Amino acid sequence: AGRAEALLRQSIQRHPNDAPSLHTLAWLLLTRGQAGEARPLAARALELSPDDAGTLATLGRIELAGRNLEPAESLLRRSIAADATRIDALVGLAGVLRAQGRTLEARDVLQQIDRLGQTGPTTSSLAAAERGIPVYLRQELEELREALSGAND
Repeated sequence: AGRAEALLRQSIQRHPNDAPSLHTLAWLLLTRGQAGEARPLAARALELSPDDAGTLATLGRIELAGRNLEPAESLLRRSIAADATRIDALVGLAGVLRAQGRTLEARDVLQQIDRLGQTGPTTSSLAAAERGIPVYLRQELEELREALSGAND
């Protein structure tokens, strides 16, 4: 990952308006817990490519990490509107809704994920892996399922 980050930074230095490189570096930093550093990169990528579902999802998840729930929800919903199969946006939206106390809506989003056929009602990491959930989202999805299964409406 260190090499990937270095290559992305070099690419951005040479091509500062390369939205895919900006987005990819932002995503990489987010997955490492560096949302603060990722935010301006994702914001710039979104300026350059305002309808990109991946960038919308990444910036939405960055806002969620910063507990900026309203902008997170808006960005994640825009991502899902552009591509209803974006698992990262759907998991992020479920997290936002849970953080806002909107348990029923969060459960509905988890059911939407289930309907995509990418996961089932199980919380097993192996089952998630077999159904195509990216590694970085598996634990988050399992935690959401567990929290929402016992939560009051």
